[in-house]
Amino acid sequence: MSAIMETQRSPVDSERCKEYDGAGGVENGCSVVHAIQGMAVFYGTPPYLPSACYGNQNNGIMVAGVSDALWQNRRACGKRYRVKCIGGANKAPHPCKNGKSVVVKVVDYCKAGCQGIINLSRDAFSTIADPDAGIVRVELNE
Repeated sequence: MSAIMETQRSPVDSERCKEYDGAGGVENGCSVVHAIQGMAVFYGTPPYLPSACYGNQNNGIMVAGVSDALWQNRRACGKRYRVKCIGGANKAPHPCKNGKSVVVKVVDYCKAGCQGIINLSRDAFSTIADPDAGIVRVELNE
């Protein structure tokens, strides 16, 4: 599945603004926050080992694997994303835990056939959504 990129803008002090150079967080006097939307699934139980990024090094329970849309040939390793459930992806009643978000560290790669843009640890998924839903729509912010 491919990610949907949305850009949200919020005003900032014009004296502190600079011209957008394509790599920064300021554009035309506004800070730029990129929100990525896609599907999230979950996997397994701790320990979440081995991982594509860190082998047998334990990185805790709030971890995730990402699909090709975010993987970027291992450049995603170590990135942290704030993940929020924004809706169901099937007919499961009340899939999201309202207002909840979780910060996860990318430690793994979600291989071809991955059903989501991000594959959360069961612990991370259950923080934002009902595991019985299995798959949910999410918004990620770096």
